[in-house]
Amino acid sequence: MTNNYRRGYAFELRVKKYFESLGFYVMRSAGSHGVADLVAFQKNMNHPPLLIQCKQHGAISKAERKMLFHVATSISAWPVLSYMNENHTLIFDILDNEQEGHQVPFV
Repeated sequence: MTNNYRRGYAFELRVKKYFESLGFYVMRSAGSHGVADLVAFQKNMNHPPLLIQCKQHGAISKAERKMLFHVATSISAWPVLSYMNENHTLIFDILDNEQEGHQVPFV
């Protein structure tokens, strides 16, 4: 297992545990070969399902962003990009379209 894989795995688990602490049921896509690293459903359904792409530094290719946006919107889910700022605080962007997103606090 490479160091990059370990760091990515640890970051995905951090995001997973965060959403679970908020009452979401979270499934992880092992190997990250799909559109999203995590899929989260809120138990009381205040939010639509979330398709979450975890990138420690927020760098996501245009193709990945486009696919995440289109798949999520086609199933009425929210496309979410999760990353950390320089203080290692979790940041969540909901993608508004293929190019832009806006930060949201999930609390």
